[in-house]
Amino acid sequence: MISFVGRIDAPASKSSSLRAIICAILSNNKPVTINNVSLCDDVLSAITLFTSIGYKIDLSKNTLRVISFTPNKCKELYCGESGFLARIMVSLASLYSNEYTISGEKTLLSRNLDITPFCHALGYSSSSDYLPTTIKSKQLPDILDIDASQSSQLLSGLLFLLANLNQTRTINIHNLVSKPYLLLSLDYLHKAKIKYVFDEHEMKITIPGNQEYKVFELTPESDWSSMSYIIALGLLNGDIEINNIQDNKAAPDRVIVDILKEAGGNIELKANSIHVSSSKLNNINFDLTHNPDLAPILSALAISCKNQSVLTGCKRLFSKESNRLKSIIEMFKTLNVSYCLSDDDNTLTIYPTIIEGGLVETFNDHRIAMSALVLNSISKNKIDINNYQCINKSFPEFIDIYNRLGLANE
Repeated sequence: MISFVGRIDAPASKSSSLRAIICAILSNNKPVTINNVSLCDDVLSAITLFTSIGYKIDLSKNTLRVISFTPNKCKELYCGESGFLARIMVSLASLYSNEYTISGEKTLLSRNLDITPFCHALGYSSSSDYLPTTIKSKQLPDILDIDASQSSQLLSGLLFLLANLNQTRTINIHNLVSKPYLLLSLDYLHKAKIKYVFDEHEMKITIPGNQEYKVFELTPESDWSSMSYIIALGLLNGDIEINNIQDNKAAPDRVIVDILKEAGGNIELKANSIHVSSSKLNNINFDLTHNPDLAPILSALAISCKNQSVLTGCKRLFSKESNRLKSIIEMFKTLNVSYCLSDDDNTLTIYPTIIEGGLVETFNDHRIAMSALVLNSISKNKIDINNYQCINKSFPEFIDIYNRLGLANE
């Protein structure tokens, strides 16, 4: 067990960076500057994708500029390993062609992206729920009924599309999950001066047509999903201050602060920084339905709690970069963690466990890799991790931060 002190700058949000890039490319050939952009693999995939369509994009350190657009006849849209890119392009790509193929690589090829029922609701057709898939688009109906029970990402792509069309359309949303990410998309529409009406009671969004994206500069928020791993390191056995936070109270996964403070964590949140110190957490009880990305780190922290913890909404974990519930369970088995999974696979109970090390399979899932590294800081013996490079998908700076804190024990 290693004690450490660290001062770290907050990482930029992958989710916000991607939405900022979408607003920039939709801004009618006007130059747009994005500051504090994440340099993770998914953002680099977005740059490659939009460049292939015809956008001139310049990247210098953490500043990205979308300069101009000259259409290319590109009908295969390569999304790397980003499920968000693949899903938003299902509808957004209809701006460039009425027939297009969306492709990707690695774990994305094995994920059921639920594209077919979404396309049916739009009047589109799709060759498959898996990539590569070929989409044929048509004119959208005035009223759209969208089932968002698997992901809000397809819905986000539709929202970004509608303001570009020539008439008002209304979306009736059913069974919404990952609501904070939908709100983040709406926040970026607002930043780009796009008008909409969101009736949260009726779960209905109306967007007038013939609007223009009017944005010249954007600064994505800091990434609370990524910061959760740094916060966890501080809680387990350290003293960490995260500085230069670009905050937004609507940011997805910002709820991690409330969850861990309620569990007994020593956390002080200031205007643009957060201070975390070693704490003995009581227990963690949380519904993952709207924040599934927090599952791996909350599962890891639950191991060190005084009392049993309960995570519900685990069905949301089936189709992420891995079957994340299975990946967590396999990590538990390797580390001999005591747990109980309900018969319907929706509730995971985790019991306090002293872990002794082992070889953790990441299943090429960045969040499993980071969670295992966090647990390595309190394990009696070393935890080895296969393919830790998958962390680059969302938080490439994490390995450097981990090493600077003196936690590497090669």
